[in-house]
Amino acid sequence: MVKVVQHIDVGAVGGMRIHRIEVGSAESGFSVTLINLGATVTSLRLPDRHGTPEEVTLGHDDFQSYLLEPRAYLGATIGRVANRIAGGEFSLEGTVYRLAKNDRGLHCLHGGARGFDQVVWDVGRPEVVGRAVRLPFSYVSPHMEEGFPGRLSVEVVYTIGESSLEIEYRATTDRTTIVNLTNHIYWNLEGLGGGPRPFGRTCLDHILRVRADFYLPVDETLAPTGEIAPVARTALDLRSPRRIRDVVRLFGDIDHCCVVAGEGLRTMAELHEPRSGRWLSLTSDQPGLQVYTGNYLEGVPYRGGVARRYGAVCLEAQGFPDAVHHPHFPQVTLAAHDVYRRTITYLFGTL
Repeated sequence: MVKVVQHIDVGAVGGMRIHRIEVGSAESGFSVTLINLGATVTSLRLPDRHGTPEEVTLGHDDFQSYLLEPRAYLGATIGRVANRIAGGEFSLEGTVYRLAKNDRGLHCLHGGARGFDQVVWDVGRPEVVGRAVRLPFSYVSPHMEEGFPGRLSVEVVYTIGESSLEIEYRATTDRTTIVNLTNHIYWNLEGLGGGPRPFGRTCLDHILRVRADFYLPVDETLAPTGEIAPVARTALDLRSPRRIRDVVRLFGDIDHCCVVAGEGLRTMAELHEPRSGRWLSLTSDQPGLQVYTGNYLEGVPYRGGVARRYGAVCLEAQGFPDAVHHPHFPQVTLAAHDVYRRTITYLFGTL
């Protein structure tokens, strides 16, 4: 039975209280821990094929570490706009909006200098729904915060089941704006193990399948070129399960948006780690899935150690990056009084 294991006040940021909530099952060993700083998943423990639970995400035990540089967005809610906005500006309804160029001075990345990962969210009361626990977070982003127009009211609801994690996003605005929300969990299903050491070995021996026929090529600054290219006859063809190591060897570092056909909730990806037997399946109604193989993780601290390059993989269901500059991409515009709704669901198990 899933229940709230812990709900405690762990400190404050700018006079706002930080809460840590752990939800899980003592019988199965599955648990998820969240904080309202960034509406962040700080920990997810998952049993292996022998029933031994281990940490399978990068995170921190203390909330203060999430405020330090370098920021790797570990487990955080990303917004207002996930991924890159090329050149750090965009035009909307005849007005040019200039944003922070927090990606090497070139682009706006993950909402700017102080994105949703850095703000303190209001946390609602946990609610038992059937055999799951539902935990809501909310935040009101004022007009022109980080340069984005409109007063945006956002709700992120985590629902933790006996072997599942669902994230629901809802947002409304009082004037036209742009919105693209996701979560930035780093996965290494091999598990952390004991003692301070690099996270697992790497994610390179994980087996990944992505149900995408197309992907978005990027330029040397990692901004999309505007092309929507077929994965067929490329090393990024993940329509059949492949070791990440083999893809990286032939394709290079992966930080690309894969275009998943169809609409509505559908399975986008499956990830399997052979040593532990752990697997996850990701379902979403987003149009794209950003696959990022932790190319810049080297030296990033996390609980128990320091991460290494390729130490974990992100699977970020989201709208297309830099959609504002490519009219043929699905757009991320939200009109006044319309409702933004998206869902990401992870199912977990072992083989």
